[in-house]
This record gives sequence, C-alpha cells and structure tokens, in this order.
Amino acid sequence: MVGILFIFICGGFSIFFNFNEFLWNLTPTFLGILTTIVYLLSWIFVGSFMGWKGRKLFNLVITFYWGMGILAYMIGSNFPRSILYPTYAFMVLLCFGPLYGLAYHLSIRNYLVLTISLAFIPWMLGLLSYFIGKYLREYQNR
Repeated sequence: MVGILFIFICGGFSIFFNFNEFLWNLTPTFLGILTTIVYLLSWIFVGSFMGWKGRKLFNLVITFYWGMGILAYMIGSNFPRSILYPTYAFMVLLCFGPLYGLAYHLSIRNYLVLTISLAFIPWMLGLLSYFIGKYLREYQNR
C-alpha cells in the first residue's frame, strides 16, 4: 500500500511540473523531464520492493492500472461528447500525464500507439523489477 502511495506522490509531482506543457503540447522543461525520470524510477523501486516482500497482488494492481489507462484513452478518444468524458480525461491525465517528459521525445505520431507504448514502459519496468526483487530475495535465502 505504501509503495502504491509513493508512486502516486511521484506521479502527482510529475503531473504538477508537466501539466502546462502536457496541456498545450509544449516542449517539456528540464524539471518536467527530471520528474518523469523519477516517476519511472519509482516504478522500479516499488516493483523491486514488492518482489522482495513477496506481494503478488502488485502484478495485478499495475496491470489493472495501465490497462484502465489505455481503456480510458480509447473510450475517451472515441466518445468525446460522452457525459463521462471528464472521468476518462482524468484517468488519462493520471496515467499518462507523468510520462509527458518521455512522450514528447518519442517520435510516434499515432496517439494510440504512443499511449500503448507509454503504458508498456512503466508496466514492464514494474513487472521486471518485481521479479528481480523476488529473485534476489530467494537468492539471499539460499
């Protein structure tokens, strides 16, 4: 629980420093890029910590989180006049806003492919670091 809270705090800082650039599609500032890097490192740190502690629910939580982010983007982009559009927009901001420092520098012009790529990077970082933490714990116990 503390790990997920840590990720949301890092994500909140990243959204705060990237929001104006994210909203107007401007070049991210150095501080925005730095907070994006810290956000990605937080996924590695929390993933390895959860693997070390053996928290199997972490894999399900991050898969659900990034899956809902992609689903919110797909629904929100296909139904912009929906009454639930503010909810979709908030979920997209929550998931992909912290990654704007990375998104701006990827040369992907198709927004769906960009969104899937942006979800894939921290999802895989979290899963791989989880299994590395789990392996290191088992290695230590031998």
